[in-house]
Amino acid sequence: MDAHEHRHDHGAGHGNAATSAVKDPVCGMTVDPATAKHRSDFEGQTYYFCGAGCRQKFTADPHKYLARLRGVARSAAWRSSP
Repeated sequence: MDAHEHRHDHGAGHGNAATSAVKDPVCGMTVDPATAKHRSDFEGQTYYFCGAGCRQKFTADPHKYLARLRGVARSAAWRSSP
């Protein structure tokens, strides 16, 4: 296993805690909002993180990570358009 490979799910997601899994906006790993220990509220949304390090990076510059998420969402929408 390399230095950044993990054996647990983490990810940042945001929004509804009833969602079964969300993505960590920093590293992209899957996180269960019901059990996530690390979260942050920003502009009315709750974001979930795999660990304290990702949460710390997000809170230092949330716009950086949210811009990346928006870019991924636009790219996915473009690829799925008929």
